[in-house]
Amino acid sequence: AKAAKRAFALEWRTISSREGQHFYSIVVEKVRPRWWYIALASCSDHALAMSYELLVQNPMQGINLQLSMDEIGIVLVCFMTFLGFAGVSLVHLKSFHRWSLRRGDAPRGTTLLSASLLFATLGHLLWLSYFRSYRDTGEPSLLISSLARSSVVAARTSLQILLMFLARGDVVCRCGLAWGRQKEMLLGMIIFGLLGLALEFWGDREAAGSPIEYMYDTRPGVALIAIEVLWFYAFVSRSYETWSNETRLRPRLFYRRFALALSLWFLTLPAVAALASLLAPWVRFRIVFAVNGLTHILSSM
Repeated sequence: AKAAKRAFALEWRTISSREGQHFYSIVVEKVRPRWWYIALASCSDHALAMSYELLVQNPMQGINLQLSMDEIGIVLVCFMTFLGFAGVSLVHLKSFHRWSLRRGDAPRGTTLLSASLLFATLGHLLWLSYFRSYRDTGEPSLLISSLARSSVVAARTSLQILLMFLARGDVVCRCGLAWGRQKEMLLGMIIFGLLGLALEFWGDREAAGSPIEYMYDTRPGVALIAIEVLWFYAFVSRSYETWSNETRLRPRLFYRRFALALSLWFLTLPAVAALASLLAPWVRFRIVFAVNGLTHILSSM
């Protein structure tokens, strides 16, 4: 066995005993130990069947010793994003209740916004539970991570659908949401959300083998970024068309004041992908996670 340019002889008689064989090696190279790869190979001429368990830790990271270097501090990030979404959800519910008391009924668009906030809050609560358990036990839960990813993608997709409705004038220029007239957009958004979720699952699986390449640097990731830019163009062009055709003052003021700011949501994915390509792999995950959560919170306010 070799570790940090040192070699250790592995004696089969010792390895096969109940106690096994242990060795300890200190890394003294002038290289930061970011990722280590462990492989077992038999040099004998006959087949060898054996079972083993590997536990790799970062003991100098205290309570985060079970996490890899790119995940150090992720529990705090998850906690802060969960608090952010919970706070925005609470403010939204209070506003919804006050509006209902004064006018008897709230705008239909609040349903989509409420769904987006609910999914986002649930998703980041699941991420918090996932990383806390992972930090404490070293055993990741595939079910919790899958539910967390699905919830966050559902939240982002619901928010984008609401924005496209606003671009067409629904809620602002006329009451309610014209679901029947937006079938193509709804289908496109659902497919886009499912493709994004599939890319995240694929990227998570690939990261287990090599965390160097970011998933949006791949060809499928670049294709999804291009589609998101097309959604940005569709939102801007439809908002401008609605503003041009509207004659009432208040709806025109809404699009003049808020359309440009709301359109920035569609540029968060390309911006975050560009930021991720500039970051070193050993800090990329937690920074991208925090930026995604922060931009989502700001867009939901």
